[in-house]
Amino acid sequence: SDPKKVNDTTYQVTIREGAKFHDGTPVTTEDVAFSFTRVMDPANKSLFSQFIPFIQDVKPLDAKTVEFTLKYAFPGFGPRISVVKIVPKALATDLKAFDAKPVGTGPYKLISAAKDDKIVFEA
Repeated sequence: SDPKKVNDTTYQVTIREGAKFHDGTPVTTEDVAFSFTRVMDPANKSLFSQFIPFIQDVKPLDAKTVEFTLKYAFPGFGPRISVVKIVPKALATDLKAFDAKPVGTGPYKLISAAKDDKIVFEA
């Protein structure tokens, strides 16, 4: 659902019922927290970290709710968090293997990729 504003620096987001990754596993609040933490970690040098500098912490509250704590009030919180792609924690801890065969939740599933040639997706 849309983020629920608890106060100026706290938001809660409920993940969609039945949300699944392309491999069929369910999306969990642990996956959401992991995905944001991964992007925010300076050691990972994520391109997307520059778009969410206002996030202090992300943690699962229960099986369906994730809580975001902000460093400062940021009115564009809802739209901005969409830049982080949610990935399965169980698969993304080995970054080399995950980068070679990523799994996501979007409308297109990666079928193959050939550097400097082509990327093939399936709807």
